[in-house]
Amino acid sequence: MMKQSRRDFLAGAGMVMAGVAASAGHAADAATGASAPDGREGVRFLAFADIHYSAGGFWPHASQEWLDRVLDRAVSSRSDFVMSLGDFTFGPARPQERDYVAHYNGFKPVKTYHTYGNHEFENVTPEVLDEVYGLKSGYYSFDLKGFRFVVLDPHWYLKDGKYHRFYKRCSYPELTKQKIPTRILPPDQMEWLRKTIIDSPLPCVVFSHESLERGRSGINNRAEVRAIFAEANARRPGTVRLAINGHEHKDYFRMLDGVAYLDLNSASYDVASPHNAYPEEFRKRCGSARHIITWNDPINAVITLTPSGGMKIEGMTSTYYLGVTPEMAGWGCDPDGRVTSPKVQSVDMKINYS
Repeated sequence: MMKQSRRDFLAGAGMVMAGVAASAGHAADAATGASAPDGREGVRFLAFADIHYSAGGFWPHASQEWLDRVLDRAVSSRSDFVMSLGDFTFGPARPQERDYVAHYNGFKPVKTYHTYGNHEFENVTPEVLDEVYGLKSGYYSFDLKGFRFVVLDPHWYLKDGKYHRFYKRCSYPELTKQKIPTRILPPDQMEWLRKTIIDSPLPCVVFSHESLERGRSGINNRAEVRAIFAEANARRPGTVRLAINGHEHKDYFRMLDGVAYLDLNSASYDVASPHNAYPEEFRKRCGSARHIITWNDPINAVITLTPSGGMKIEGMTSTYYLGVTPEMAGWGCDPDGRVTSPKVQSVDMKINYS
Protein backbone atom coordinates (compact mmCIF):
# COMPACT_ATOMS: atom_id res chain seq x y z
CA MET A 1 0.00 0.00 0.00
CA MET A 2 1.36 3.42 -0.92
CA LYS A 3 2.76 5.42 1.98
CA GLN A 4 0.36 8.05 3.27
CA SER A 5 0.64 10.81 5.82
CA ARG A 6 -0.51 10.41 9.40
CA ARG A 7 -2.69 13.46 8.81
CA ASP A 8 -4.55 11.70 5.96
CA PHE A 9 -5.00 8.53 7.99
CA LEU A 10 -6.19 10.13 11.20
CA ALA A 11 -8.06 13.05 9.64
CA GLY A 12 -11.40 13.81 11.25
CA ALA A 13 -12.04 15.54 14.55
CA GLY A 14 -12.80 13.34 17.51
CA MET A 15 -11.94 10.06 15.79
CA VAL A 16 -9.81 7.49 17.62
CA MET A 17 -8.84 4.11 16.17
CA ALA A 18 -7.59 1.02 17.93
CA GLY A 19 -6.44 -2.41 16.77
CA VAL A 20 -5.69 -1.48 13.15
CA ALA A 21 -4.17 -4.27 11.08
CA ALA A 22 -3.68 -4.30 7.31
CA SER A 23 -2.26 -6.93 4.98
CA ALA A 24 -1.29 -7.03 1.41
CA GLY A 25 -29.77 -13.65 5.20
CA HIS A 26 -31.35 -11.29 2.53
CA ALA A 27 -31.36 -7.54 2.48
CA ALA A 28 -34.50 -5.57 3.19
CA ASP A 29 -35.88 -2.16 2.29
CA ALA A 30 -36.06 -1.12 5.93
CA ALA A 31 -33.72 -1.31 8.90
CA THR A 32 -34.06 -4.59 10.76
CA GLY A 33 -31.83 -4.08 13.78
CA ALA A 34 -28.12 -4.61 14.36
CA SER A 35 -27.81 -8.31 15.15
CA ALA A 36 -27.57 -11.16 12.67
CA PRO A 37 -29.37 -14.50 13.17
CA ASP A 38 -26.05 -16.15 14.13
CA GLY A 39 -25.61 -13.65 16.97
CA ARG A 40 -22.88 -11.50 15.44
CA GLU A 41 -23.23 -7.77 15.76
CA GLY A 42 -23.79 -5.57 12.72
CA VAL A 43 -23.91 -6.39 9.02
CA ARG A 44 -21.71 -8.42 6.69
CA PHE A 45 -21.58 -8.17 2.91
CA LEU A 46 -19.40 -9.28 0.03
CA ALA A 47 -18.18 -6.68 -2.46
CA PHE A 48 -16.52 -7.31 -5.81
CA ALA A 49 -15.71 -5.09 -8.77
CA ASP A 50 -14.93 -5.19 -12.47
CA ILE A 51 -15.54 -8.83 -13.18
CA HIS A 52 -15.98 -7.76 -16.84
CA TYR A 53 -17.98 -10.59 -18.32
CA SER A 54 -18.22 -10.67 -22.10
CA ALA A 55 -19.03 -13.64 -24.28
CA GLY A 56 -16.80 -14.43 -27.21
CA GLY A 57 -13.39 -15.08 -25.67
CA PHE A 58 -11.83 -11.63 -25.97
CA TRP A 59 -11.62 -11.21 -22.19
CA PRO A 60 -10.37 -13.84 -19.69
CA HIS A 61 -12.47 -15.73 -17.16
CA ALA A 62 -15.67 -15.13 -19.13
CA SER A 63 -17.67 -17.86 -17.46
CA GLN A 64 -20.47 -18.34 -15.00
CA GLU A 65 -18.12 -20.52 -12.95
CA TRP A 66 -15.87 -17.49 -12.26
CA LEU A 67 -18.87 -15.58 -10.93
CA ASP A 68 -20.08 -18.60 -8.95
CA ARG A 69 -16.81 -18.66 -7.05
CA VAL A 70 -17.59 -15.14 -5.83
CA LEU A 71 -21.13 -16.10 -4.88
CA ASP A 72 -19.90 -19.24 -3.12
CA ARG A 73 -17.75 -17.09 -0.84
CA ALA A 74 -20.77 -14.94 -0.03
CA VAL A 75 -22.62 -18.06 1.08
CA SER A 76 -19.73 -19.57 3.05
CA SER A 77 -19.06 -16.24 4.82
CA ARG A 78 -22.76 -15.93 5.71
CA SER A 79 -22.92 -12.52 4.05
CA ASP A 80 -26.18 -10.60 4.24
CA PHE A 81 -25.89 -9.42 0.63
CA VAL A 82 -23.55 -9.14 -2.36
CA MET A 83 -22.68 -5.86 -4.12
CA SER A 84 -21.15 -5.58 -7.57
CA LEU A 85 -19.18 -2.33 -7.86
CA GLY A 86 -19.79 -2.12 -11.60
CA ASP A 87 -18.42 -3.27 -14.95
CA PHE A 88 -20.27 -6.52 -14.36
CA THR A 89 -20.70 -6.94 -18.13
CA PHE A 90 -19.83 -4.96 -21.23
CA GLY A 91 -23.46 -3.98 -21.62
CA PRO A 92 -26.21 -6.62 -21.86
CA ALA A 93 -26.55 -6.39 -25.63
CA ARG A 94 -26.38 -10.14 -26.31
CA PRO A 95 -28.26 -13.15 -24.92
CA GLN A 96 -25.17 -14.50 -23.11
CA GLU A 97 -24.73 -11.25 -21.18
CA ARG A 98 -28.43 -11.19 -20.32
CA ASP A 99 -28.23 -14.76 -19.04
CA TYR A 100 -25.18 -13.88 -16.94
CA VAL A 101 -27.02 -10.95 -15.34
CA ALA A 102 -30.12 -13.09 -14.79
CA HIS A 103 -28.03 -15.74 -13.04
CA TYR A 104 -26.65 -13.14 -10.62
CA ASN A 105 -29.98 -11.38 -10.08
CA GLY A 106 -31.74 -14.68 -9.44
CA PHE A 107 -29.22 -16.06 -6.96
CA LYS A 108 -31.35 -17.38 -4.08
CA PRO A 109 -29.02 -17.95 -1.09
CA VAL A 110 -27.90 -14.30 -0.82
CA LYS A 111 -29.49 -11.08 -2.06
CA THR A 112 -27.50 -9.43 -4.88
CA TYR A 113 -27.20 -5.76 -5.87
CA HIS A 114 -25.66 -3.75 -8.71
CA THR A 115 -23.69 -0.54 -8.95
CA TYR A 116 -23.44 0.68 -12.53
CA GLY A 117 -19.99 0.90 -14.10
CA ASN A 118 -19.13 2.84 -17.22
CA HIS A 119 -18.80 -0.34 -19.31
CA GLU A 120 -22.34 -1.32 -18.41
CA PHE A 121 -23.44 1.36 -20.89
CA GLU A 122 -21.55 -0.02 -23.88
CA ASN A 123 -23.70 -0.87 -26.90
CA VAL A 124 -26.96 -0.56 -25.00
CA THR A 125 -29.47 2.17 -24.26
CA PRO A 126 -29.94 3.22 -20.62
CA GLU A 127 -33.54 2.02 -20.77
CA VAL A 128 -32.54 -1.50 -21.81
CA LEU A 129 -29.75 -1.52 -19.22
CA ASP A 130 -32.19 -0.64 -16.43
CA GLU A 131 -34.61 -3.30 -17.61
CA VAL A 132 -32.02 -6.10 -17.82
CA TYR A 133 -30.37 -5.24 -14.50
CA GLY A 134 -33.73 -4.84 -12.80
CA LEU A 135 -33.17 -1.27 -11.58
CA LYS A 136 -35.63 1.61 -11.64
CA SER A 137 -32.70 4.00 -11.34
CA GLY A 138 -28.93 3.82 -11.30
CA TYR A 139 -28.90 5.42 -7.86
CA TYR A 140 -30.80 4.10 -4.84
CA SER A 141 -30.44 3.20 -1.17
CA PHE A 142 -31.55 0.53 1.26
CA ASP A 143 -31.35 0.05 5.04
CA LEU A 144 -30.25 -3.20 6.63
CA LYS A 145 -29.20 -4.27 10.13
CA GLY A 146 -28.46 -0.83 11.46
CA PHE A 147 -26.81 0.64 8.34
CA ARG A 148 -27.85 2.62 5.27
CA PHE A 149 -26.31 1.60 1.95
CA VAL A 150 -26.18 4.26 -0.76
CA VAL A 151 -25.49 3.50 -4.45
CA LEU A 152 -24.43 6.27 -6.85
CA ASP A 153 -24.58 6.57 -10.65
CA PRO A 154 -22.21 9.23 -12.06
CA HIS A 155 -22.60 8.17 -15.69
CA TRP A 156 -23.79 11.52 -16.93
CA TYR A 157 -22.17 14.39 -18.79
CA LEU A 158 -22.94 18.10 -18.91
CA LYS A 159 -23.19 19.67 -22.36
CA ASP A 160 -24.89 22.87 -23.53
CA GLY A 161 -26.26 23.41 -20.04
CA LYS A 162 -28.03 20.05 -19.91
CA TYR A 163 -27.19 16.73 -18.23
CA HIS A 164 -27.19 13.67 -20.47
CA ARG A 165 -26.96 10.03 -19.45
CA PHE A 166 -24.29 7.83 -21.05
CA TYR A 167 -25.81 6.34 -24.21
CA LYS A 168 -24.32 3.23 -25.85
CA ARG A 169 -20.86 4.37 -24.78
CA CYS A 170 -18.54 3.86 -21.80
CA SER A 171 -16.65 7.17 -22.12
CA TYR A 172 -16.61 10.51 -23.92
CA PRO A 173 -12.92 11.39 -24.49
CA GLU A 174 -13.79 14.12 -26.97
CA LEU A 175 -15.78 15.92 -24.27
CA THR A 176 -12.97 15.48 -21.76
CA LYS A 177 -10.57 17.14 -24.22
CA GLN A 178 -13.01 20.06 -24.39
CA LYS A 179 -13.09 20.15 -20.56
CA ILE A 180 -16.77 19.25 -20.60
CA PRO A 181 -17.58 17.39 -17.35
CA THR A 182 -18.29 13.67 -17.64
CA ARG A 183 -18.70 11.08 -14.86
CA ILE A 184 -20.74 13.59 -12.87
CA LEU A 185 -23.68 13.43 -10.47
CA PRO A 186 -26.46 15.72 -11.77
CA PRO A 187 -28.15 18.20 -9.42
CA ASP A 188 -31.20 16.02 -8.77
CA GLN A 189 -28.99 13.09 -7.73
CA MET A 190 -26.88 15.40 -5.56
CA GLU A 191 -30.02 16.69 -3.86
CA TRP A 192 -31.22 13.12 -3.30
CA LEU A 193 -27.79 12.13 -1.97
CA ARG A 194 -27.65 14.99 0.51
CA LYS A 195 -31.12 14.21 1.87
CA THR A 196 -30.43 10.48 1.99
CA ILE A 197 -27.27 10.97 4.05
CA ILE A 198 -28.02 14.05 6.14
CA ASP A 199 -31.44 12.71 7.19
CA SER A 200 -30.20 9.18 7.78
CA PRO A 201 -30.80 7.81 11.30
CA LEU A 202 -28.20 5.13 10.49
CA PRO A 203 -24.48 5.14 9.65
CA CYS A 204 -23.92 5.04 5.89
CA VAL A 205 -21.84 3.10 3.38
CA VAL A 206 -21.52 4.61 -0.12
CA PHE A 207 -20.93 2.57 -3.28
CA SER A 208 -19.78 4.03 -6.60
CA HIS A 209 -17.94 2.63 -9.59
CA GLU A 210 -15.67 5.62 -10.05
CA SER A 211 -13.69 6.95 -7.12
CA LEU A 212 -14.73 9.64 -4.65
CA GLU A 213 -11.21 9.59 -3.18
CA ARG A 214 -8.88 10.18 -6.13
CA GLY A 215 -9.20 12.35 -9.17
CA ARG A 216 -7.45 10.90 -12.20
CA SER A 217 -10.61 9.16 -13.40
CA GLY A 218 -12.87 9.70 -10.42
CA ILE A 219 -16.30 11.30 -10.12
CA ASN A 220 -16.05 14.83 -11.49
CA ASN A 221 -17.87 16.55 -8.62
CA ARG A 222 -16.41 14.33 -5.89
CA ALA A 223 -15.43 17.39 -3.82
CA GLU A 224 -19.09 18.34 -3.46
CA VAL A 225 -19.94 14.76 -2.47
CA ARG A 226 -17.22 14.72 0.15
CA ALA A 227 -18.54 18.06 1.45
CA ILE A 228 -21.87 16.32 2.11
CA PHE A 229 -19.99 13.60 3.97
CA ALA A 230 -18.19 16.23 6.06
CA GLU A 231 -21.43 18.06 6.86
CA ALA A 232 -23.13 14.83 7.93
CA ASN A 233 -20.19 13.77 10.09
CA ALA A 234 -19.97 17.21 11.69
CA ARG A 235 -23.63 16.97 12.69
CA ARG A 236 -23.26 13.40 13.92
CA PRO A 237 -19.81 11.77 13.87
CA GLY A 238 -19.77 8.44 12.10
CA THR A 239 -22.73 9.10 9.81
CA VAL A 240 -20.62 8.28 6.72
CA ARG A 241 -18.17 5.51 7.54
CA LEU A 242 -17.09 3.82 4.34
CA ALA A 243 -17.00 4.57 0.60
CA ILE A 244 -16.12 1.80 -1.84
CA ASN A 245 -15.31 2.12 -5.54
CA GLY A 246 -14.11 -0.09 -8.38
CA HIS A 247 -12.99 1.08 -11.84
CA GLU A 248 -9.29 1.54 -11.10
CA HIS A 249 -8.38 -2.18 -10.89
CA LYS A 250 -6.11 -1.45 -7.93
CA ASP A 251 -5.98 -2.39 -4.24
CA TYR A 252 -5.83 0.58 -1.86
CA PHE A 253 -7.27 1.61 1.51
CA ARG A 254 -7.18 5.09 3.02
CA MET A 255 -8.76 7.17 5.78
CA LEU A 256 -9.61 10.71 4.66
CA ASP A 257 -11.45 13.25 6.81
CA GLY A 258 -12.85 10.53 9.04
CA VAL A 259 -14.19 8.35 6.19
CA ALA A 260 -12.65 5.04 5.10
CA TYR A 261 -12.13 4.70 1.33
CA LEU A 262 -11.61 1.30 -0.26
CA ASP A 263 -10.33 1.26 -3.84
CA LEU A 264 -11.52 -2.26 -4.60
CA ASN A 265 -9.42 -4.31 -6.99
CA SER A 266 -10.86 -5.99 -10.07
CA ALA A 267 -12.09 -9.52 -9.59
CA SER A 268 -10.46 -10.44 -12.91
CA TYR A 269 -7.46 -8.41 -14.11
CA ASP A 270 -5.63 -5.12 -14.50
CA VAL A 271 -5.23 -3.34 -17.82
CA ALA A 272 -2.43 -1.04 -19.04
CA SER A 273 0.15 -0.70 -21.83
CA PRO A 274 0.60 -3.41 -24.48
CA HIS A 275 3.01 -6.29 -23.86
CA ASN A 276 3.89 -9.76 -25.17
CA ALA A 277 4.60 -11.46 -21.85
CA TYR A 278 1.86 -14.08 -22.24
CA PRO A 279 2.50 -17.21 -24.31
CA GLU A 280 1.33 -17.16 -27.92
CA GLU A 281 -1.36 -19.76 -27.24
CA PHE A 282 -3.03 -17.50 -24.66
CA ARG A 283 -2.69 -14.44 -26.89
CA LYS A 284 -4.51 -16.31 -29.66
CA ARG A 285 -7.25 -17.50 -27.32
CA CYS A 286 -7.75 -14.24 -25.42
CA GLY A 287 -7.87 -11.13 -27.57
CA SER A 288 -7.15 -8.81 -24.66
CA ALA A 289 -4.00 -10.68 -23.54
CA ARG A 290 -1.61 -7.98 -24.81
CA HIS A 291 -3.22 -5.37 -22.54
CA ILE A 292 -3.90 -7.20 -19.28
CA ILE A 293 -2.38 -8.97 -16.30
CA THR A 294 -4.85 -11.43 -14.84
CA TRP A 295 -5.19 -13.66 -11.77
CA ASN A 296 -6.02 -17.27 -10.96
CA ASP A 297 -8.93 -16.44 -8.63
CA PRO A 298 -11.84 -13.94 -8.63
CA ILE A 299 -10.66 -11.71 -5.78
CA ASN A 300 -13.19 -9.89 -3.60
CA ALA A 301 -13.79 -8.66 -0.05
CA VAL A 302 -16.07 -9.71 2.78
CA ILE A 303 -16.80 -6.66 4.93
CA THR A 304 -18.28 -6.66 8.44
CA LEU A 305 -19.41 -3.42 10.08
CA THR A 306 -20.73 -2.90 13.58
CA PRO A 307 -22.72 0.06 14.94
CA SER A 308 -20.05 0.58 17.61
CA GLY A 309 -17.38 1.35 15.01
CA GLY A 310 -15.93 -2.03 14.03
CA MET A 311 -14.76 -2.38 10.43
CA LYS A 312 -13.31 -5.67 9.23
CA ILE A 313 -12.34 -6.14 5.59
CA GLU A 314 -11.46 -9.75 4.80
CA GLY A 315 -9.64 -9.57 1.51
CA MET A 316 -7.92 -12.37 -0.37
CA THR A 317 -4.73 -12.97 -2.29
CA SER A 318 -4.46 -14.85 -5.58
CA THR A 319 -1.50 -15.53 -7.91
CA TYR A 320 -0.69 -14.35 -11.43
CA TYR A 321 -2.21 -16.37 -14.26
CA LEU A 322 0.49 -18.34 -16.12
CA GLY A 323 3.01 -16.68 -13.81
CA VAL A 324 3.04 -13.46 -15.83
CA THR A 325 3.75 -10.50 -13.53
CA PRO A 326 3.54 -6.72 -14.04
CA GLU A 327 7.35 -6.59 -14.12
CA MET A 328 7.41 -9.06 -17.01
CA ALA A 329 4.99 -6.77 -18.88
CA GLY A 330 7.13 -3.72 -18.14
CA TRP A 331 4.45 -2.13 -15.99
CA GLY A 332 5.09 0.22 -13.07
CA CYS A 333 2.68 2.06 -10.78
CA ASP A 334 -0.18 4.21 -12.02
CA PRO A 335 -0.11 8.05 -11.81
CA ASP A 336 -1.35 7.86 -8.20
CA GLY A 337 1.45 5.47 -7.22
CA ARG A 338 -0.77 2.38 -7.01
CA VAL A 339 0.44 -0.93 -8.35
CA THR A 340 -1.00 -3.99 -10.06
CA SER A 341 -1.44 -6.88 -7.64
CA PRO A 342 -3.59 -10.04 -7.43
CA LYS A 343 -5.06 -9.19 -4.05
CA VAL A 344 -7.53 -7.31 -1.92
CA GLN A 345 -5.90 -6.36 1.36
CA SER A 346 -7.41 -7.08 4.76
CA VAL A 347 -8.14 -4.46 7.42
CA ASP A 348 -9.36 -4.94 10.99
CA MET A 349 -10.04 -1.74 12.92
CA LYS A 350 -12.24 -0.12 15.52
CA ILE A 351 -13.18 3.56 15.27
CA ASN A 352 -14.62 5.41 18.24
CA TYR A 353 -16.68 8.28 16.90
CA SER A 354 -17.31 11.27 19.16
